[in-house]
Amino acid sequence: MDSLIARALAARQVTTASIWLRRAFLLLNLTPPVLVGLTGGTELWAWIYAMVVHHGLLVGLFLPRSNWLGPILNQLPTDEKIVWLTIDDGPSDDTAELAQMLAAHGISATFFLQGRKLHDFPEALAALKRHGHTVANHTQNHPLAWFWIYPPPKVAREIDEFQGAAAALRLPVLPAFRCPAGLKNPFLHTLLQSRKLTLTGWTIRAYDGIRCDAQRSLPHLLSRLTPGAILLVHEGKMDASGAPASVAFIQELVAGVQKAGYRFAETSV
Repeated sequence: MDSLIARALAARQVTTASIWLRRAFLLLNLTPPVLVGLTGGTELWAWIYAMVVHHGLLVGLFLPRSNWLGPILNQLPTDEKIVWLTIDDGPSDDTAELAQMLAAHGISATFFLQGRKLHDFPEALAALKRHGHTVANHTQNHPLAWFWIYPPPKVAREIDEFQGAAAALRLPVLPAFRCPAGLKNPFLHTLLQSRKLTLTGWTIRAYDGIRCDAQRSLPHLLSRLTPGAILLVHEGKMDASGAPASVAFIQELVAGVQKAGYRFAETSV
């Protein structure tokens, strides 16, 4: 694979230097309780130090675009009007229709899938392969509430079970990993390094993870297009009335992106 996306993923892989910087940062977060304890909890400077240090850790964990805990790919390195379409949370009842619709427009996308769902949608996965789309790791179980505090073995299982299931199904998998809702884990980068996976974020998101509201999300996305933008949308979502809405929304998005003079990056492996 030699493409803009492949080069971008390779360039943002975890390095040994970034691992040691992360370890130093995590060790630094062990010092505030010690200092507060040694000062008897009466020194204001010790509490200020604790707040500053721990705030840095929280920023690294909870701000999806933050690279304080290690590298993350948030945008493709190009000045051309190219964007990367990424679709989260499948497979779903929308997947096969999305695969066909995008292919009809000459577009390939990357579907960040949940491993636990793979065996439930064989026809959808076949459609992804048939129409030239790629898939990527969005964890096995999408543990939204607890992924950020999982111990290393549980984080490893979330990564590896997806990789194993995708390999068994011979899916075209990109070496990319996306956290649930972008919430990271302190041990994540070390595990990604050993598996040669790149933590992948986004430049612009549709805020459609719970409810798909095209009237709100579409102007937000289109007004923020920039060369190399990574677009994050979701599949399998409903509108305010409870009707399926993701396919129609993504079709409108595609038309808007193309009307703005942008084209979509090739995602094939």
